[in-house]
Amino acid sequence: LEYSDEIEREVNNLSLQKAADVLKRVAPEKLEILLMEFVDLLTYRLDAWLTGLAHERLIKYYNTEPVEKKPYVGAYGWLENPGKIQSNTSQNSEYIQAP
Repeated sequence: LEYSDEIEREVNNLSLQKAADVLKRVAPEKLEILLMEFVDLLTYRLDAWLTGLAHERLIKYYNTEPVEKKPYVGAYGWLENPGKIQSNTSQNSEYIQAP
């Protein structure tokens, strides 16, 4: 949204009353969307926050540890109709992160 960056900068630097004054300048339809996104992030998308935090920790760890100390993470699940498996999978060091 076009106002979200401006609001974030100003809210971080202002008191609660001044932040409310900033929000008064936002068009009601835009404010409604921002509020819905905020509530969604705090309630139904807790998994997104937790996954994001785990991702940050993994990135920091992968950037600081030597190659031989990097962890191999596994998970339980099943895959239907996976297709052919590539023969060079040992060279692929990417990982898939899912909630």
